[in-house]
Amino acid sequence: MEIQRGDERASYGETVLEKLSQKLTNEFGKGFSIINLRRMRKFYCLF
Repeated sequence: MEIQRGDERASYGETVLEKLSQKLTNEFGKGFSIINLRRMRKFYCLF
């Protein structure tokens, strides 16, 4: 897994996760918190 460096990229990534979390929660219900999205990505990268 590649570690992203730089404050600008990190803040952009957080914004993307927040918006995605809100959109998925509105469309599908609970289970799409930012923490869960990070876990899903980590799982995907590992397997």
